[in-house]
Amino acid sequence: MRVLFIIEDINSATGFCVQKVAKMMNSRDFDIDILSRYESNEKIDGISYYTANVTDKTPVKFQILMNIYRWPIKNMKLVKEFVKVGTSIVCNNNTDIIISVYNSIEAILAGISIKKSNKSVKFVSYFLDALYKGQYLKIMPYKFSDFMSLKMQSYILQNSDTMIIMRSVKKQVLSSKLVNYRDRIAVLDIPLLDYNNKKHRNHIRNDTNKLKCVYIGSLPRNIRDPKYLLELFSKMENAELYLYGINGYPEYVKQYENCDNIHFNGLISKEEANIKLENCDVAINISNSISTMLPSKIFEYMSYDKFILSIYKGDNDPCSIYLNEYGKYMCICESESFDNVLKRVNLWINSFKVQKNKKNNDICSSDFLYKNTPEAFVELMEKIYEKK
Repeated sequence: MRVLFIIEDINSATGFCVQKVAKMMNSRDFDIDILSRYESNEKIDGISYYTANVTDKTPVKFQILMNIYRWPIKNMKLVKEFVKVGTSIVCNNNTDIIISVYNSIEAILAGISIKKSNKSVKFVSYFLDALYKGQYLKIMPYKFSDFMSLKMQSYILQNSDTMIIMRSVKKQVLSSKLVNYRDRIAVLDIPLLDYNNKKHRNHIRNDTNKLKCVYIGSLPRNIRDPKYLLELFSKMENAELYLYGINGYPEYVKQYENCDNIHFNGLISKEEANIKLENCDVAINISNSISTMLPSKIFEYMSYDKFILSIYKGDNDPCSIYLNEYGKYMCICESESFDNVLKRVNLWINSFKVQKNKKNNDICSSDFLYKNTPEAFVELMEKIYEKK
């Protein structure tokens, strides 16, 4: 079977998910092509990479304004270039399945266009983010944005052999007009849980008396706010916090950089991130402020069999059902007082030396968590192909 992925940014968090499933497909003798707007930073042997030649110096904000009447489309030049290169790939390589990945909508529309010209090819629209009730623009009323997004997603679904959506948006999608196409909708989740990643588990040799806690990932402003976490660690004496990634809150660095147990670090490579995660005692998660956005990092943390300390807002934490299934975690709500939280955390830390050598073998038999593995994605593609 030959598969073509179309994705705007192969180096993004979404792109990393695509690389993960592509690697699994490749191990099962699928032939994989990946078309992206940008060249891949981390190429996988046995997979062919293609780049769309799009040079647009117009700032993204102006592109959005120029296309406001056809939101959520932002860049028609990218659609046309994806169609041009993608059509050549499909014709030359006898592609069986096209998988277009959102975000961006341009990759999805290009896949539909190529499919219309190549009727024998199966088309899969793959959503790792929410389109309907997902992105909003400040200059656009919510109702109008929802209307345009639902209209677009209906069009995509009508032209998809299968649309893959996240479990976190299943309820809102199936309560919309999209329910008329229920038989074309498949529900999976972020494909980053690796049951076989056992070599890094439980080999911590921490020479200090402090628990080594690591946060790996970006901190986009207004989506993931580390303020509560930083304030908590500034009051702790028996744990250290290391943050790696792009920080959207430079003011916090100035405020907390003098705390001996808080260490701000910049962006690191995936290989370096794996080493940091391997050698920490606790992996830190900060839930998103948007309830339909599930942080992908928790599944990487689970793959390393790490204890997870998760900070969340309000009642609608998208991580809770996954963490409950996983079992090795502690959750802290930002509405809790620091005095109360410190008592709970200290009790947790004091019992940690006994806990950390316990292995959680239950995830391997969890049907619920299985939807977060690349194997689940590959099995779905095999079923779609068998329907040809």
